[in-house]
Amino acid sequence: MHTVADTVSDMQFLAGFCEQVLDLDAGRVRAAIGTTMTKAEEDFGAQEFRSVMTQHRDARLTEYDLLPRVGSCIQKDLLVRMEGGKTGVDGPSFDCAQVSSDAERLVCADPGLWAYDRAAAFAKRDLGLEMASVGANSGPHALCDTSACLRDAYVAQLIVTIEKEHLVRQASARPAASRKSQHPAG
Repeated sequence: MHTVADTVSDMQFLAGFCEQVLDLDAGRVRAAIGTTMTKAEEDFGAQEFRSVMTQHRDARLTEYDLLPRVGSCIQKDLLVRMEGGKTGVDGPSFDCAQVSSDAERLVCADPGLWAYDRAAAFAKRDLGLEMASVGANSGPHALCDTSACLRDAYVAQLIVTIEKEHLVRQASARPAASRKSQHPAG
């Protein structure tokens, strides 16, 4: 019962917090949640399953406060996929019929990379962060010939780019006098 509740709460997280980040079909995820919940309530008893779901929901909300949104969305997509659930992520951010590089072909062939690619596209498109394209002939993706290498390249690029942006935003949020006092003229 807890495995099903975990999967449903991960699916709820995806539908509630990751629609924009992963460009997923939240309606399809919500439909899958409804089907899964109905079956679980029949299998385990409605009241007991709802009680377990409340515990899992509360844990997920705490987790959301602790984890960065992009990383959380990727994690939830992978967890739901591992449990055989529908995530609403039905491909990478680009059209697989139009691929031009080996890296793009690898991403299209591996559903485990789709959330990483969509998160990188979100960071570039919606957050305005500098991200190398997976189809580029240079950059971290050009050296990869396996899915594991591409996953590591996405992770490294997302971490570095988001951390860099966070530091820039922190610095620009501080008052000018405080910035000057930290860097005395030499």
